[in-house]
Amino acid sequence: MIDNMIGLRQKYLDAIRALDVEDIENALPSSSYSNFQPLMKGIIAELNKELQEWQESLAFFHNPKDRKECELEAKITKAKIRICERIYLQSFTIEEHHVESAKTQNDNPYNLIFGVNPAGNISFKKDLERDVDRHYYEQISGLLSSLEQGTNLGNVEKGKRLSSSSEKLRGLLEIKGFQLRIIYRELPNNIIYIEMVRVKKDDWSLKDRKEIETRDSLLSKDFERTKKRIKQKDRVEELIIENQQVLSEIREYVEKNTIGRNKNNG
Repeated sequence: MIDNMIGLRQKYLDAIRALDVEDIENALPSSSYSNFQPLMKGIIAELNKELQEWQESLAFFHNPKDRKECELEAKITKAKIRICERIYLQSFTIEEHHVESAKTQNDNPYNLIFGVNPAGNISFKKDLERDVDRHYYEQISGLLSSLEQGTNLGNVEKGKRLSSSSEKLRGLLEIKGFQLRIIYRELPNNIIYIEMVRVKKDDWSLKDRKEIETRDSLLSKDFERTKKRIKQKDRVEELIIENQQVLSEIREYVEKNTIGRNKNNG
């Protein structure tokens, strides 16, 4: 990840150096890029180093032509830094606007974060597509709403800790519908990290436990990254907004594929 960021930063620095001042704004990274702020911060830091080098070089040159060239390069670099700083500072205003919009749109006390597997896929989505029969889809939105609201809805039981002596399941909770389970963990700031959705027909079989243990292990690195990000207050609002979009996509998918829904609306 760090190597990728350094390579990306270098790519933009090369473009900034090659272009005239008036052209660099269009060559800068998009503010919608998830790592825009740290990327821009690194670019500005590198440009400031270059500015300092040009300014220090003036002490070593006595030839008027060389001094004039250093002064010109320092002036150009300074102008480019000002543009980068302006774009960088504007991103904070944009982010605050998005956060305020998210708060307006989401009045629920809990925010849902969906676990991402090592392949980069949302595990909950994959479960729906692969392992959960469409006959159970009608319950999905209600269970997710119950998690968001922290309340009981209909036959849904409030989140319970998994009753097992297994150390591997420590801290895991489940919320139940009819033969349907959503497995999750709680995080600070009223955030719920969702690991899987599954059909559970037995009360508590060895297969049930092993499937949950395997998933929990698979998502462990993503969970720890998410927990660390929340603890360090590292763009948490952005994380919440991204997952609100994921939640919206899941609800849309469920609505579209619920058994009998299309027939009733046809």
